[in-house]
Amino acid sequence: MEALEKKRDELYFCPTCNERLQVRVGKKVIPHFAHYPKSNCSQSRGETWEHEKGKLLLFQWLKRQGYSVRMEHYLKEIQQRPDIYLKINQKRMAIEYQCSTIPIHQVESRTKAYKATGIHPFWVLGIKHFNPKTSTSMPLNSFLRTFLYYFHDHYHLYFFDANTNHMKIASNLHSLTPSFTTTYLHDRSLKNLRLSDLFSFKKIPFVNSNWRYWEKLMYTHRTQYRNHVNAEHRQFRQFLYLRGLHFSLIPSICFIPLPGQITSDQPLYIWQTKLWVNHFLDADVGETVRLNAVYNRSTINGFKPDLVSDYLKILSELGYVRRISNNEWVKLKHVGFYNNSEDAIKNDKILLNILKK
Repeated sequence: MEALEKKRDELYFCPTCNERLQVRVGKKVIPHFAHYPKSNCSQSRGETWEHEKGKLLLFQWLKRQGYSVRMEHYLKEIQQRPDIYLKINQKRMAIEYQCSTIPIHQVESRTKAYKATGIHPFWVLGIKHFNPKTSTSMPLNSFLRTFLYYFHDHYHLYFFDANTNHMKIASNLHSLTPSFTTTYLHDRSLKNLRLSDLFSFKKIPFVNSNWRYWEKLMYTHRTQYRNHVNAEHRQFRQFLYLRGLHFSLIPSICFIPLPGQITSDQPLYIWQTKLWVNHFLDADVGETVRLNAVYNRSTINGFKPDLVSDYLKILSELGYVRRISNNEWVKLKHVGFYNNSEDAIKNDKILLNILKK
């Protein structure tokens, strides 16, 4: 404590606004930097108790494991001060404990800055962002998608509860709709957890409960008409109406779930239908179709799925198309819109049974 008290006399400056910072330390205060009153800096609102406490707990957890670790270490080359900075052999890591909701572009710019200097950013979200609907599902918005990681062929999110000293990991994330995501949730006390454990969760196959939900979703799409939909769905309906097509009768192959769908805010049946209608619907069997890769946003650790190629690969396995080069596909079967909902539902079940195998 005495050493920290001496730090009060040293000069510290905010990397965002260059204003002078004060060191707050005391018996009832977790040591941290803070702006002086009446600061104009956008970062001067002060840290919450959760953020201060969480940073300290994570710092102590890493320290116990023998890592070279610092709290709020200033990185002059990028003018950033990560919550926790550590070295693992020759690798460097910046841990950001993000409790508040900040603009996505700030997350992206800070992540980019870390990577530019060879530092691995690791974002851990505060517990207020952890809102599972059930033990196997949770909503996912654009903000949460910004913090996705991809390890061992599946997607992860990390949360930390400073009240309980527990890390909550959502692994094997599969997005079935933009707002509904299935997952395996892991609740681990820091007392029984090592840093390496966070990146060791294995991939689990798409389970039967997910397929049942997917079949229900398809059935609802076929049989229930919603008068009030958002602009994206209105535009999708208009896109089909102008071509004499109805959205409830789209081909079953336009409902194929993909792991990388979690990186997209657009419902998969919208972009899959548009792709089939624009490029394959009116093409002759045997005709070559050229499509360029379309990459979605990347995960924090740099994985960037190509949803179009992933989708067409499945259609190839099902015998609808065949790849002849990186961006060329041959249409093998004609697949049109159904004449009625009964035919659509019957074909949905046939396709789902094939995909389950």
